[in-house]
Amino acid sequence: MSARFYVAPAKLVRGPCHVTGDGFRYLARVLRLDVGDAVILFDGEGHEAPATVARVDVDAASLTLDVGQARPRTPPRPSVTLVCALLKLDKTDWTLQNAT
Repeated sequence: MSARFYVAPAKLVRGPCHVTGDGFRYLARVLRLDVGDAVILFDGEGHEAPATVARVDVDAASLTLDVGQARPRTPPRPSVTLVCALLKLDKTDWTLQNAT
């Protein structure tokens, strides 16, 4: 699974993208990503695009964005499992009503 980073919606365009501040510290210090590593950029409006780390400096990183690959992100479908003990009939109905 690739690391994901937020960018402003206007910056999700072809070309270089710069990551600074907390995002840079996470990219460089925590994940220890280096030149050539793949990441995914998202804009918070349902779009994401793959990018590649092009350069890592002391306080910023440059990413090369491939917008030709940009795609809307489909939200994951939730999976819910309800587990309860064996109950009397009236308590079972109450449990199902309140769970839904």
